[in-house]
Amino acid sequence: TLFIVSAVVLVVCAVLGFTYWSLFVKDNGVSEYDKLKQGMKAWENMAYDGVSVYVPEDYEETSNDYYNYYIKDGARIVLTSEEVENDLVNYVAYAISAYREITDGFLLKEEFEVVQLNTTVRVVEFDYTLALESGNKNISCMTAYILNNGRAYILTCTADTDVYQNYRDDFERTYKTFCITESNDENSTK
Repeated sequence: TLFIVSAVVLVVCAVLGFTYWSLFVKDNGVSEYDKLKQGMKAWENMAYDGVSVYVPEDYEETSNDYYNYYIKDGARIVLTSEEVENDLVNYVAYAISAYREITDGFLLKEEFEVVQLNTTVRVVEFDYTLALESGNKNISCMTAYILNNGRAYILTCTADTDVYQNYRDDFERTYKTFCITESNDENSTK
């Protein structure tokens, strides 16, 4: 039985080692995450400790009275946070419901969850319409949510619907770098 246990442990270690190598080390030691960050820069003047995100290098930082954010032509990437008392799935359901209530039109295109860098990220892609005096404004949005230590961190990437596809790859690369850098709480992976 000792031989069987040793063989099973050896096989499990080999599988885990190969998985780690194939996901993070292949291609001359450059991890997939490091490759993803090529052409990107760390979010400057980060207002939130314990969270990390990278944005494309050609986006410019700007700010208003409430937060700093990044823009490029018609694209905008914003990071906000708020205290929460529920889990990630319920918080995102609440956020989607709020968008439905405050907009004049809402279309959920995709919702999914990924685990990246030991952080569970819930991503929602949708279109919404605002009825303005000047006419309807159609906006497309990719929003990524993470929870940690009783706070939700919300990465919101938007552009007018007619040009959204021009920025979608930038938005996708950005949310794939979004993670918790320090965690004192099990919510970072829930």
